[in-house]
Amino acid sequence: YSASIAVTITVMTAVQRADRCDDRCNESIRAL
Repeated sequence: YSASIAVTITVMTAVQRADRCDDRCNESIRAL
C-alpha cells in the first residue's frame, strides 16, 4: 500500500468536497 495511493485517495476526497469550495480552493487542490 504505497503512499502515493493514499495521497490520491485524499485528493479525490478533497475534490468531492470542492463543489462547496471557491475557485482559489479548487486551484489549491489541483496544485496537489
